[in-house]
Amino acid sequence: MQRMQPGKWVECMKGRIGIWWTAGVAGLTLGMMLWWHHSAQAGYQPVQCLPSPQPVFYPVTFGEQVDLNRASLAQLEQLPGIGPQRGRAILAYRIAHGGFRYPEELIYVEGFGQALVEGLL
Repeated sequence: MQRMQPGKWVECMKGRIGIWWTAGVAGLTLGMMLWWHHSAQAGYQPVQCLPSPQPVFYPVTFGEQVDLNRASLAQLEQLPGIGPQRGRAILAYRIAHGGFRYPEELIYVEGFGQALVEGLL
């Protein structure tokens, strides 16, 4: 068995690292090319993570409804027990959370209690 000269060991390791690095880059490139080709062939569509809010209605009078996701402050104030302050709280919650998904979510709005929400339902 021969001993390696002091500078040769470093050169040998550089060569081995270079080979593995090149193989890794080539593998990643090939993988990306295959993924791109497959997604282009399959008609890739991005996944929508959050569903868009559905209309959430509350009755004002018989036959009329107010959509919590689209109503103005004046329309919200027509609801029983909703004044300007609670109307602004609904608008702030709607902006912060992207709208209401179900009517019972109104319980999470600041200034609303269980009794008020049950009275509206």
